[in-house]
Amino acid sequence: MNYTKSLNESTFAKITIATSGERQFTKDSLLYRTADSTGALLIGPDGLYLLDSSVAKLGYDFRIQKYLTAFFISKKYGAKHVVKLGYNADFYRINMLDSTYNDTTYNWAVRWNHKGDALLFQPYLQWKYRISDKLVFNAGIHSQIFSLNNSVSLFEPRAGIRWTLNKGQMLNAGVGLHSQLQPMYTYFYHGDNHIQHNIGMDFTKSLHGVIGYNKRIGSNMRFKAETYYQRVFNIPVTVVPSSFSLVNQGSGFNRFFPDSLENTGTGDNYGIELTVEKFFSKKYFFMTTAALYESYYIGSDGVRRRTNFSGNYSFNFLGAREFKIGSNKSISVGIKITAAGNKRYGPIDSTLSVQTGEIVYVDSLRNSLQLDDYFRADFKVNYKINQKNVTHEIGLDIVNILNTKNVLKLTYAPDPLDPGANAIREEYQLGLLPIFYYKIDF
Repeated sequence: MNYTKSLNESTFAKITIATSGERQFTKDSLLYRTADSTGALLIGPDGLYLLDSSVAKLGYDFRIQKYLTAFFISKKYGAKHVVKLGYNADFYRINMLDSTYNDTTYNWAVRWNHKGDALLFQPYLQWKYRISDKLVFNAGIHSQIFSLNNSVSLFEPRAGIRWTLNKGQMLNAGVGLHSQLQPMYTYFYHGDNHIQHNIGMDFTKSLHGVIGYNKRIGSNMRFKAETYYQRVFNIPVTVVPSSFSLVNQGSGFNRFFPDSLENTGTGDNYGIELTVEKFFSKKYFFMTTAALYESYYIGSDGVRRRTNFSGNYSFNFLGAREFKIGSNKSISVGIKITAAGNKRYGPIDSTLSVQTGEIVYVDSLRNSLQLDDYFRADFKVNYKINQKNVTHEIGLDIVNILNTKNVLKLTYAPDPLDPGANAIREEYQLGLLPIFYYKIDF
């Protein structure tokens, strides 16, 4: 909900109120399949293995309700200056429970059990200075306060400049200091000793720098180039020397169970991105983007490694062509192609993986290997009817039309009937998926 109020000819204020909710939950069970006297698994008439029983093994339910209020007041000082003062306030209501079943003691062990509130308050001040019709300068100061552990980032300066050149060209540059919360559940893990040893984690901080160039090519095309550097510091890493860094979390879909962490890790990201875009004209458009980049970090063992996300390159192409049929009908055909370097990982410690029942990587060789590159092609066709007060659209989207098998992650899945078989399995992303749809716009 937004409300804007004009205070006078040069001043106005705006307030925003919003709420959102997030829930992650799962219930995992260990399935026991029926076997005959020789140990061979029995198959039912439906072609599936016969199930003997199931035992609950894992269950977690993480809920976060966020209430947002944002306010700012903006004032113009003549034709050249605009000052904006405001804040963003995020109030979190947190409820997290995680437990796992112990086959030896026959009871549930609680790993997470937290219910509480937290406030993230972010005041800021911005100044826009129109030096001339072609040169605009922006500067500001941002602060951040987190009530959960009283983390404070008091002074975060940011600045940017945009210079419009002749012949449809423009240069821009920016630099700024930023802070980021850790994944919310990492603050509350307590394990068996019921001590939340990471609740005091500070913000991760980063210093960004970017330079960009834009050029219009004729009336319907644009070329854009951008290069950037990001220095990341204050990253949580383990107190005991290891290759672990919280900067790598989020590259997969699994939770992790952090040991005692401290904000002493560092990292850096840098790269270049090129974009060529043709705006819709003459019944077609396209956009292609290519990027080369590097992403490194240093854990508490002092070794510089690539991050999980260091795929090194990405390429995207999106385009469509429209064919008119009569005065009010059309058919559009489009494609989207994505190619990118995949995630990093390391050699697997087979002995520890067997002992723990999950994948354990060789710590000293983390991210020395890389999953196969990612590639996906999508196809779309639609038929549109434009009428006076309504538009009908019937279409078909074919996601991953080539049915490319892109590796999502590695999982540990041993076969109890064949202990010598490789227990590491590749799990794949979405295969070919046709989506039919009908849309009506009034």
